[in-house]
Order: sequence, then structure tokens, then C-alpha cells
Amino acid sequence: MDREDVRQFLRFKSFGEVSMDLFVSRIVKDLEEYIFNDRKTSIDKHSKELINDWMAWLKDDDEWDIIKENEKEFLTGSIEDSIGAMPIWKSNKELQTKVMNSFKFYFGADSALYPIFKNAYIKGLGEEGLIS
Repeated sequence: MDREDVRQFLRFKSFGEVSMDLFVSRIVKDLEEYIFNDRKTSIDKHSKELINDWMAWLKDDDEWDIIKENEKEFLTGSIEDSIGAMPIWKSNKELQTKVMNSFKFYFGADSALYPIFKNAYIKGLGEEGLIS
């Protein structure tokens, strides 16, 4: 992406939204690797530290008073869009359980992102008619 592409992109999104999209896309890419490769990640140490810091910051804001409501909605939408491209949308109950458990182990049950990913997955499964 060159400078002009970035300028065009930023005309439609705020800097915070772009930052969230970048973190979410990196997390989703690593999460897919984690789910399908025996909980191994492909993320480098520096990126992992940045993501861990970002997730810790989100966890510290458990009341969602630092992140504005519209940013929380954007984050949720970004997660829903990003996981939509993952190969996790099957009616196979074993795969669904594996994905849900992977979300829990990857983020931690007390993470701010775990319930967002879990709910986005459940919502998507329902919309696709893959669960009853």
C-alpha cells in the first residue's frame, strides 16, 4: 500500500479504526494458524508483544469507558468481517467446538476479545444456518 492508497483509505476511516483493523487482521491470521495447526502461532515475537499489550489495554478497559461505544461497535464489526473469511463455517459440531475452545485458549476466558470473537462466531453460524 503506497501513500496515496493510505490517504484514500483514511478518508473513509479514522486512525483508530484503521489501527483496530490492523490489529484484528493480524490476530485473525494468527488465530487461523492456531486453530488448524495444533495451537501453534505464526506470529513473530515483536508482533505478539504488541498484540498482547493491545489486548491487555482492552482488558483494563473492562467498563468500555476509554474506548467509545462507536469504537466498540466498529471493533465488533471488524471482527465479524474478518472471521467471515476464515474456513471455520461448517456444520461439523467437532470443528465448531474446536474453534470455540481455540478462541478461549488463544485469548483467555477473561479477555475482552474472547466474548466478542465467540459471539461473532455464534452469530455467523446462526446466520448461515449451521447451528440450531
